[in-house]
Amino acid sequence: MQLPSRTLKPSSLSVRNLLFVILILSVGLASCSMIDPTPFVMVDGDEQLLVLLRNTKDGNYRVRYEGRDPTELRSLHVMLGGQILHVDVQQVVIVHNDQEIILEPDGALPPGSQVTLVSGDEFDVIVTYIGRTLGGNYMYGFRMGYGDDPQGEPFDLITEFEYAIIVE
Repeated sequence: MQLPSRTLKPSSLSVRNLLFVILILSVGLASCSMIDPTPFVMVDGDEQLLVLLRNTKDGNYRVRYEGRDPTELRSLHVMLGGQILHVDVQQVVIVHNDQEIILEPDGALPPGSQVTLVSGDEFDVIVTYIGRTLGGNYMYGFRMGYGDDPQGEPFDLITEFEYAIIVE
């Protein structure tokens, strides 16, 4: 006695595959849209800053938060580039909602201070540079710690070497 074989019609198999592909693509697109690829953007800043040797000069930069959800800024590190660093960062101040916060030497917000950002918020970063030797460097961005998780991955805001610092 031979059992009848159950075969799927080619049309029902291709419809099932098509539905499976659509499901996978929609899940993938939904998960990608939930990620903030660039939560911070540089809005403005001193493109060329002249610092006299052994003197200080403030560089002013404006950053906008474009993340989807409100967040807490935890830290901000200035990233300098060049073969030899001719400047040092003496101090970093964040100005948000008329509140000035002087960051700790490691870039962290001081204990008890808080910077809460919602989408579209802009804040100023004032970097005090001190000229060490004659030459030039680039301020090529900020490394920012943000969010609820202190161990979370920081975001590197890279500026493509648009901000030059010259020591004379």
